[in-house]
Amino acid sequence: MPPEVITGVLLDGQPVAMPLEKIVWRPSAYAVIFNAAGQLLVLDNIKTHKYDLPGGGIEIWERLEEALQREVWEETGLEVDLKALVHVEDSFFVTPSGKHWHTLKVFYRAEVVGGHLRNAILEDEWSVNPHWINLTDCEPDHLGDGSNWRALQKALDK
Repeated sequence: MPPEVITGVLLDGQPVAMPLEKIVWRPSAYAVIFNAAGQLLVLDNIKTHKYDLPGGGIEIWERLEEALQREVWEETGLEVDLKALVHVEDSFFVTPSGKHWHTLKVFYRAEVVGGHLRNAILEDEWSVNPHWINLTDCEPDHLGDGSNWRALQKALDK
């Protein structure tokens, strides 16, 4: 018998009760991208004031790889080639707009193959201002939730 309530988190990491009937399944994909200087591509999350990796939700009609390439392009203007699957993790969370999500996060190492770095093209985007940061300036609590940090560490090992 499934539970009536799941414990999830708010974007700031605080625990929150999530009634089962409100939860939506939302698989998502994210890219760990380094430039030639070894810097990491990140975006500024305007809700959490932390860094996000480029990526987002997979639409029901999309293959995972296509969704990640679309998300990276929408958020950064860059075209990428996916190289290696580096991490998979799930989480339950409530967005600032009140959506209750159970997400499966899939992280790939990716390489830039075209495009020009620019801001996100979607107006309601929470992740903005794509830019490169030095890994020496990146701490675990700078990268949103812990899944981004774990994905980065695994990408560095590949």
